[in-house]
Amino acid sequence: MNAILYVDRTSHPRALPAARIPALAKASTHSFAHWQHDGIFTQLTSLLRRSARIAEGHTPDPSACVIDAQTIKTSANVPATGQGYDPGKKIAGRKRSIVIDTLAPATRRPGHYRRPVRCRRDPASKGFIVPPRRWAAERTLGWLMLHRRLARDYEARPDRSEAMIHIAMIDVISRRLTGEATPTWRGT
Repeated sequence: MNAILYVDRTSHPRALPAARIPALAKASTHSFAHWQHDGIFTQLTSLLRRSARIAEGHTPDPSACVIDAQTIKTSANVPATGQGYDPGKKIAGRKRSIVIDTLAPATRRPGHYRRPVRCRRDPASKGFIVPPRRWAAERTLGWLMLHRRLARDYEARPDRSEAMIHIAMIDVISRRLTGEATPTWRGT
């Protein structure tokens, strides 16, 4: 698991000590493919999310969420059929959507929000007003970008890219639970 986290953070598998020993490099690659196929990363992310919510005094399951999307450039090894074009940002790549748990109860009454709620801007306000809890999604996308493997989409298959996002969130949530600082590829 440490080898997989290292590759996700630094995007440089050759510097990994396991890369110097071919049997270990093959085992970590095989483990990643096997765990990704079995859904282990998704299960671990869900388990850690529930643990983090309980540790912060919230119910295990969220009552509200924020949905956001990000267009990310793809590398040359991604086939053209696996990417698109975002005319707004003028970027050829993939669009990844995320659902963010806001870590705040939406209401005290159960079942109050059963349909999507759209945050509207107050017509009397002037200037740029941030919608409530919007920065939770932007912060999470920023955390993903601290993992060098996710700064650009290097994976040829979208399911492998999704697994890399789960690995990054496993790293973020586990460090949040332990209070450990996050090492980054930027050296800060």
